[in-house]
Amino acid sequence: MNPAPLAIVRGLGRAYPFLKMPTRHGVTGRWVFLVFRHGERDPSWVVKGTRDPRGIAALRAERDALRRLATAIEHSTLASQVPRLLGWDETESEACLVETFLAGIPLAGRFASTNESGLADALDWLARFHEAARLRIAPISRDAVESALTACESLIPDDATRQCVEREIRSLQGRPAPHGFVHGDFNPHNVLREGNALSVIDWEDSHVDGLVSDDVFDFTAVAEFIGRPVAREVASATLRRLGVPEEIERALRLQFLVRALGREAARDSSAATSETSEYRERWVRVVRREIEVEGRRIQVG
Repeated sequence: MNPAPLAIVRGLGRAYPFLKMPTRHGVTGRWVFLVFRHGERDPSWVVKGTRDPRGIAALRAERDALRRLATAIEHSTLASQVPRLLGWDETESEACLVETFLAGIPLAGRFASTNESGLADALDWLARFHEAARLRIAPISRDAVESALTACESLIPDDATRQCVEREIRSLQGRPAPHGFVHGDFNPHNVLREGNALSVIDWEDSHVDGLVSDDVFDFTAVAEFIGRPVAREVASATLRRLGVPEEIERALRLQFLVRALGREAARDSSAATSETSEYRERWVRVVRREIEVEGRRIQVG
């Protein structure tokens, strides 16, 4: 994309400064436009811009993620099923990102149907993505374990229960597990279906060398959150396909859920709206229900 369209869409952001978009980072002055080519029915571009410092940092993260993503799966058929970075413009006070538009309806909007094939399709897409992005088996790092243990300290007040959780999580350190390009927010809201095709959006939280099991647990936790839980055997089959040993599946799931709960508990609530606050409270309740240690539910603070 040449600079002219960037200047035009940046001007749109200036012309409509009242637009506010709620994001997982709170409400920022981010604006989003869909840009159509003359005479075409579907949009060609998604344009995002902001003058909010947190929003600029988030857009930079999304820009960098799209660049890494393009390299990771450039020779895969999945390359057309993820956004492609078309343009970036940044000044001292604002930033603007342009990416390809991907058509489809979020799977979260289809869960009311009794047909849950979309759940399995999404996990199949995830497995194919990780295979294309070159999985590697590596020991689980001390940092990955410590981040979950730190969350335990503040979330689980009962000493005996906390020790059970910590023992299970500590057992992961040094165990071989698949690592790779992790989406970081893989859930039914970010998986779009158009006919029989799926595409995946919102890659700003991705990282290149994480535990790929996190994407599976993220998807199943959010599916539970919106009231359509994924059958445990479907998730387990995906984990086996990715190379996650059965004997560490429960501990991996536990450390992910504890870290997820810790992140939600630590989010800055000063900029939260009633909508985002309700979302966080519901998410925390779901994760609490899902955490299991030694076959029993635990209570977290």
